[in-house]
Amino acid sequence: MANANGNSVTELSETTGALVKVISGSSYGFDDPEAITSDGTHVWVANEYGNSVTELSASTGALVKVIRGSSYGFNSPDAVTSGGTHVWAANMYGNSVTEFSALTGTWSRSSAARVTGSTVPKPSPRTAPTSGWRTCTATRSPSSRRRPAPW
Repeated sequence: MANANGNSVTELSETTGALVKVISGSSYGFDDPEAITSDGTHVWVANEYGNSVTELSASTGALVKVIRGSSYGFNSPDAVTSGGTHVWAANMYGNSVTEFSALTGTWSRSSAARVTGSTVPKPSPRTAPTSGWRTCTATRSPSSRRRPAPW
């Protein structure tokens, strides 16, 4: 689970729901982590305030890399999903999606949403869990928005 206010990620046992570990620390680049997704090998965490995505090893929780920089076009990423060879992060501001390589972290493209109206609905980061990691988004204090877990 992405813990926005705690700047951490919590891993729970897929079978029992018991706490496995909490991952935190400045080296992970967590800054209001809003969403998390996994393909069974990698775990990606969208850091809304950090304008970055953190990549972790799904098997160990070890930091692989923090993906950031102006070339990615991140603008408060608050949803993330993966599909084999690519990862997509939805940017809360700018109404855009950033796509990058799941294997290398290399930027592929940023696409602005093209819809009519004043707001763009945020894509749901709900993907099927493929290992001990489950996809879910952060919950905040009662005064803030809440999102249900996808299971």
